[in-house]
Amino acid sequence: MIEQGNGIQNIGDNSIPDWLFNFFATIDASHPYPSERVGELYRWAMSGDYLDILNGNYPVMDNKELQG
Repeated sequence: MIEQGNGIQNIGDNSIPDWLFNFFATIDASHPYPSERVGELYRWAMSGDYLDILNGNYPVMDNKELQG
């Protein structure tokens, strides 16, 4: 499924008809295909951003910012 998600990410790299097919197949979808979602999650997890969040390295708003 991860390979499938990565394959969807690369559609259009090889041909315009493949890109057009994917575009029109998903234009009315309310959510991306599951394999596409898995591919995005996998790339996010492998980027290191996920581990940063788990380790507590993320921006935090203080009370002044929250009160506006």
